[in-house]
Amino acid sequence: MLNITNDIQLNTETNTLFCDAAPYNITEKEKRLLVLLVEKSVTEDVVTREEIIPRVWPERLHSVTDTNILQLVSKLRRTLRFCGLDSAIRTVLRQGYRFIPDERQPAQTSRDLSSPALPLSQADPATFFASFMKPGLLKVMIIFAVLLSCVFYYCSIPAANRVIIKELIHKKDRVINTVEVSSSEQGTHVVFLFDDTPVVKKLIPQSGNSQT
Repeated sequence: MLNITNDIQLNTETNTLFCDAAPYNITEKEKRLLVLLVEKSVTEDVVTREEIIPRVWPERLHSVTDTNILQLVSKLRRTLRFCGLDSAIRTVLRQGYRFIPDERQPAQTSRDLSSPALPLSQADPATFFASFMKPGLLKVMIIFAVLLSCVFYYCSIPAANRVIIKELIHKKDRVINTVEVSSSEQGTHVVFLFDDTPVVKKLIPQSGNSQT
């Protein structure tokens, strides 16, 4: 029985993971990779691609690809979610993987496990996305997208309607009784009739810029 943390054990003979005594079966390759990660975590070494292949795929040393390794690591992460350790396998960029259990459940071997150094372009999609989508940058991108959408929407409003909107904003303390819109060779004429103030006339030339 291999102790992963104080509450999590792995039966290497039956490939059964026990979390608080609750059993969960894993595959042979998942077991091989997990055992390697836990062993290397004792000395806090990074587990490289060259170490993973002979331990997990001893029968096909020369045909294992980076994709095979990435798929297995992703599968093991999903399996460890059963015990709340899906984030314990950390990717060490261009080096490999490290195993870092939750501090609330310190592993019998308190160390970090690394994974094979793989190109960023082949990294796990979630890891690749998270490396760029930092909270601050994500907020800026969302705000920029919203502002850009507002600009596009405003530009799509007909020029006459934009003039009306501006007048309503600027003259919010006055009551507009009537709005008259007409067209001529000069452009679009917008006339605002207020209850208690002089008439305001706006001319929108073909270019779309309003004039009083």
